[in-house]
Amino acid sequence: MTNERPAVVILAPLPIEIAALRAALGDSHGPVFTLPDNTQYYPIQVENECGTGYSVNIVALRRQGVLFAGIITTNVLHIWKPQMVVSFGIAGGFVGDDISLCDVIVADDIFYYEPAKETLKTDAVTGKTVK
Repeated sequence: MTNERPAVVILAPLPIEIAALRAALGDSHGPVFTLPDNTQYYPIQVENECGTGYSVNIVALRRQGVLFAGIITTNVLHIWKPQMVVSFGIAGGFVGDDISLCDVIVADDIFYYEPAKETLKTDAVTGKTVK
């Protein structure tokens, strides 16, 4: 594990997203490291126009969902104390001529959404079916 404190941590759950990020940041074949909880990450040094670089760690989320992302975010904040954490993902609901591949989309509003399944249960005391 590299001990360098990254300026930016980017969380990404899908391998295709990680590959796109690595390619966009100019590091398609760099090393992969593993945190103590088996979370993999890719440290990348990004150069800017001023000639001063900054470090980015792309963290591969092993599962999708806000709960797991929250746990991993807590861990990386504790370990690295980055200046910024970015949640990266596919914005599959966007269509139109004004949006292209690799565009950055920033939300005006944020909605909590976590898929859930409603099931019927039996109350242990009454024996009645409840939702």
